Amino acid sequence: MPGHKRNAAGFASRTLSGALRIDVTETPATDDLYKAEGILKDAQARANALYRAGCGTAVCEDMETFFLVGGSSAGVMSAVCTAAGKDSEIIALSGVHHSFDHAAELMRSKVVWVTPPKAKDAEGNPCDFSGVLPPEEIAKAIEAHPQAKAVFVTSPSYEGVIQDVKAIADIAHAHDLPLIVDEAHGAHFSLHPELPQSALAQGADLVNHSIHKTLSGLTQTALLHVRGERIDRKLLRHYLDVFQSSSPSYVLMASIDEAMKDIRRYGAVRFADLLSYKKEILSCGSALKHLRIADERTVPDPCKIVLMLPEEIAAHTDGEALVARLRNEFQLEAERAEGRHVILILTPFETKEGIFRLTQALKSVDDSL
Repeated sequence: MPGHKRNAAGFASRTLSGALRIDVTETPATDDLYKAEGILKDAQARANALYRAGCGTAVCEDMETFFLVGGSSAGVMSAVCTAAGKDSEIIALSGVHHSFDHAAELMRSKVVWVTPPKAKDAEGNPCDFSGVLPPEEIAKAIEAHPQAKAVFVTSPSYEGVIQDVKAIADIAHAHDLPLIVDEAHGAHFSLHPELPQSALAQGADLVNHSIHKTLSGLTQTALLHVRGERIDRKLLRHYLDVFQSSSPSYVLMASIDEAMKDIRRYGAVRFADLLSYKKEILSCGSALKHLRIADERTVPDPCKIVLMLPEEIAAHTDGEALVARLRNEFQLEAERAEGRHVILILTPFETKEGIFRLTQALKSVDDSL
């Protein structure tokens, strides 16, 4: 295997010829993801070194990094099953990805939900999405549920809200509980001095990153990092084997390694561009009459743009309608619509032309509201 034998010349279409050349299976030369001793061990070590350098070698001294070819979903499920175990209680911040629900279902876990307050905009008005949870709420939940086995937090949220992971980690660890952070949307965190700090640097025990969301990995690529002594690493490897294919794609794994290489070589320039693009969009937002763009205090993740509709505008339109207009009138595809707000994902791989098209579209839509 694979059946195509890397014979690109044997196919009428050349579309996949590049992928065919690197689409191999486990051999002594190509290594085995679940027993990595060769090129895959080295590739995972390169990813580990990139994040250790960004987060600080001291805090991540014993960190291991694993390639995921089942997306962050495989990482979340492996982390929850390892840390919480069967028939246990797990404390979780509401707003989780459905992979968490799947893991809790499989483990027959009782989830103790902790709900953060609504975010507030620059004027102090409540938004229609969740904001930052006071860390003491986690402490209260742990004290009320002393049998809990782990704490689970999503940060950043889909909207780009970042939790106080350091404070939550300190609280969890004071009760000898591991902290899992779903940082799927924060693969860029800590990779540039002006970017937010990763949960890894703040003491989380298990952290996953979706490389395809804000970096250059192909869809379905992700990383799972483990640090500290609270996690049974042998059991974690077992669940990574359980929740991923026994034939992990070398095309996807090569994509992860290439994404890490790209950041090592060009990260400084790419992230400087990202930060510049975010400022340009926020500057555009400050001149709009109706639409509002969440400021950096509300949404500190530079990869998220949250368009908000004031109540008086939302009375005759909503986020879905705004998404449809961006798509149909301006050929711009938003990430997601939720009630009165729309989420756009900004990455280091945008173009100046694309940012210009977006700002012009926002001005045009705003003028028509």
